[in-house]
Amino acid sequence: MDTLLNELSLTVVQLHTFVIIFTVVLHILCATGIARDIGQLHKRHIPTQLLAGSAWVLAGLLTGLLGVIVYWLMHHSSLAR
Repeated sequence: MDTLLNELSLTVVQLHTFVIIFTVVLHILCATGIARDIGQLHKRHIPTQLLAGSAWVLAGLLTGLLGVIVYWLMHHSSLAR
């Protein structure tokens, strides 16, 4: 019985570690995507809305997909017009 509990505990820890790593990578990718898009906006001389570019990148890094969705709504959707 102890062996089964130890194996289950190890599996839960491994799964938790995987979820944390996946979340960190996802947030980094979101921030990178926002940063690349802001670079494209600056090349076309289009200012960012509401926040400075670096603040949008930080928002994407901290909030992940939610930050990307808000950024997209403010800069690329029909709501932005």
